[in-house]
Amino acid sequence: KIEIHYQVNGENQAIASNRLTMVAILERAGKPASINVDDLSSYYLENVVTGKCYDDLDAEVIVCEGDRFIAVHSGKTPIA
Repeated sequence: KIEIHYQVNGENQAIASNRLTMVAILERAGKPASINVDDLSSYYLENVVTGKCYDDLDAEVIVCEGDRFIAVHSGKTPIA
């Protein structure tokens, strides 16, 4: 079985299929990648290798070996 290796916010990930939705990428990366899975609609995803951005949670993302994604929180920042 071939695995595709990629990163989200510097955290290593591996998948067997090269197609995931944006929400699946965020959920899989989760807390170790500093992603609040309870607030996924406040994120967008950028592939720093290709420069492509995703802002639709249901968007299909083609993941290639060595891709590096940054999940950026674009919602309000909580104030303590």
